[in-house]
Amino acid sequence: MLSGIPYVKVVIDKVTNSIHFLDEAARLLHVQYIAKHILDLPPGEIERILDAFNHSVMRAPDRRFYLATLGQYERGGSPFYALETTEVDTMSADMARDLYERVRRSVVGPPVFFKPANHLQERFVALIPPDELPRVHATELYASSPFVPLRPGRAHGRLRAFGSEAEYRAAEPLRWFDIVVMDRVPEDIPRVSGILNSAHTTPLSHTNILARGWDIPNAVQLGVLDTIARDGLDGAWVVYEVDPAQPSVRLSRGEPLPVDAGPPRRAVVVPVADTAHDEIAPLDRIGIADAVRYGTKAAHVGEVARVLRDGSDRLLGYYERPRPPRPNLLAHLARLLDEPRPDALADAANRLLRETLSVPPGIALPFGTANTDDLGARVAAALAHHVGPGPYAVRSSSDAEDLPGFSAAGIYESLTGVAAEDVPAAIARVRASLRSPRATRLRREAGIADAHMAVIVQRQVHGDLGGVMVTANPVQPADIRGVFLNISPRSVEDVVSGAALPIEHVYNTMEGGGRTLSLGAFQSDVDDTVKPLLARLALAGRLLQAHFADGDQPVDVEWVAADGRAHLVQIRPFGG
Repeated sequence: MLSGIPYVKVVIDKVTNSIHFLDEAARLLHVQYIAKHILDLPPGEIERILDAFNHSVMRAPDRRFYLATLGQYERGGSPFYALETTEVDTMSADMARDLYERVRRSVVGPPVFFKPANHLQERFVALIPPDELPRVHATELYASSPFVPLRPGRAHGRLRAFGSEAEYRAAEPLRWFDIVVMDRVPEDIPRVSGILNSAHTTPLSHTNILARGWDIPNAVQLGVLDTIARDGLDGAWVVYEVDPAQPSVRLSRGEPLPVDAGPPRRAVVVPVADTAHDEIAPLDRIGIADAVRYGTKAAHVGEVARVLRDGSDRLLGYYERPRPPRPNLLAHLARLLDEPRPDALADAANRLLRETLSVPPGIALPFGTANTDDLGARVAAALAHHVGPGPYAVRSSSDAEDLPGFSAAGIYESLTGVAAEDVPAAIARVRASLRSPRATRLRREAGIADAHMAVIVQRQVHGDLGGVMVTANPVQPADIRGVFLNISPRSVEDVVSGAALPIEHVYNTMEGGGRTLSLGAFQSDVDDTVKPLLARLALAGRLLQAHFADGDQPVDVEWVAADGRAHLVQIRPFGG
């Protein structure tokens, strides 16, 4: 099973004109099977030549082997097979036709469709008549996929199922031990033990980011409300399991648990705040060390602004780490940056960031900012000097957010489209959100006794599209290649609020290339002219990840695309 889909691996040897089908029990990668059963290489040899061999089977125009998978799907009650290469395969249109025909002739039963594995294949497939190369796109399969594991895990709790938001609002409030099931979980959800969406959702919305921070299972399972009604599980104590290797979530009855002790807690460490500092500062003068004065959000965004201005010597860390059987991934980065000189890689990485990213100018009001009569005049003067005319985005920057074990995504106020004369009122509203009942309750449940609020005021960027990027595979943490983007042609707010299902892309930051997973609520994908910028954004995110963390801790980035650049409006650790 792969995300609930039964499949076999396919190896075609053009020299011997043979086709090999590998079932899951073999537990061999394509290249391992070729090395052992076709080429008879000595043990360890394929690992020694892995990158060169991968190039020969996935990128070489004169390759001997085709590698693919054949997945079994169903549409309208009728089964079919989807034939897909690896996501980094650069085969030509003629090679795709040849692969398809060889497999089609070897399969008896349901029809076979070619499934483009990347944007390159999507482009050439669009030029081939469907009767010559029958195809099915990932976006079609995703839209009808009954099971999407968003956060693997297991929870034991009380099941609460709701057929609508109105039903949810009218019911007894959720408790920490509840497992909530509904089409779309509201943004103001309290802490719970599990989330089960009965309709497709936005993977990188605030709610789903919170679920990662709480370390709870989270999935999409179409038809689950009918299953719960049939089995009488609403209100029952259950064990809820999300496993990407299974075809669906698992719900089984469980015994009631003692609940008086409260939810399990991680040790959340909040740095001691400096509330004596009251200087309103431009963002590009703020860095990581200033989080104790300006909050984590301002410190992170300001750090990126400083990196773009001054450069960083920590951008290569992700690629420098050993990745067995490879000593590191620097050769892959060199190809992505088109820089063959090892001693010039750091400069090339900094150049990519400067050419791809921008941080909208802004100011930050520290924790120690007093609400004096002259505050409005001070803010107006700082905006005039450092930012320029509006409209503005006014955002929270607390010391109790974006922390290990406590993301606080969406629980504090952020306002956009704010006119100059409305900035003081917007600042007051953002600061007041620190003491909202929900924010106070969630901090208390995380063991955070006190918190402070700074405020960011930035020039608002109006772009052609925006979204959220995370430098990880949310479902398969061992994936060292993928960077995921949730994209809206309308606004970032659509993505983070979950108001509209986004377009979903994944970009490979090892071999390069990208693919579209879902069109969400939209009729078409982003224009091909935009995809190179999104690929550079993904690589820039991977480089920034190394700047912010010594290990493989991914980052979550909110961005807006305009004027050929990605304007970064927020960056934080991707929790969980």
